[in-house]
Amino acid sequence: MIFKVGRTNLACTIFVPFDCKNNCSFCTSKELYSKFDKNLDKILEDIKTLNKSDFFNEYVLTGGEPISDFEGLKKIIETCEKRVFINTTLPLQENLSEIIEYINTENKIAGINISRHIGHKFNNVADKDIIDTIKKPIRMN
Repeated sequence: MIFKVGRTNLACTIFVPFDCKNNCSFCTSKELYSKFDKNLDKILEDIKTLNKSDFFNEYVLTGGEPISDFEGLKKIIETCEKRVFINTTLPLQENLSEIIEYINTENKIAGINISRHIGHKFNNVADKDIIDTIKKPIRMN
């Protein structure tokens, strides 16, 4: 790990163990992601160890697609003892309203980063009307 003296906004990025079916053309982690240990129990144990660290003050959950396994995502967030940000394309899926309700009410979730890169076509992702129902801070990538 490398730390800048005086920085107080360091984050620990966790690649969630859920495969992503989006195949975004801008994705820089798909090949790397395939090499990661995708054992959820191991990741939860690692988070418990990371919770003890004073080197960072927030988690960033990224993909794969973090919301593709909602129950697994909830386990990860429940294990995190620091605030959480979620990187997602916010794909349309059957339980999306339930996921958004969880995002809106789970106190550990501090914000959502939604990928919408200029020049890249996204299919089956939430539109503005759905995104507007999220009450947490949103950053559009």
